[in-house]
Amino acid sequence: MTHAKQPLKDKKNLSLDILKWRSRRGMLELDLLLISFIDNNYELLSQEQLLEYYYLLEQEDTDIYSWFIEDVKVPDERLHAIFKLIKEYKSLK
Repeated sequence: MTHAKQPLKDKKNLSLDILKWRSRRGMLELDLLLISFIDNNYELLSQEQLLEYYYLLEQEDTDIYSWFIEDVKVPDERLHAIFKLIKEYKSLK
């Protein structure tokens, strides 16, 4: 399941409901990780981190899967910080 890329036109696209919906990837492992992460961390994330998360969700499902599940290196530097936060969250679960 690939989400159509939607430009971030305004900050309302960063609401918990929108990010939670966009976290649903159609791959069980990713769904469990990303939905749990945003549910438990939304209030703790800065505006910049929410933008990084939104950008992460713009990536292809297969790429996201390979980064989180198969430990493939994330090539885009803009994703490194949010990726690290999610990986730390995953290791605490």
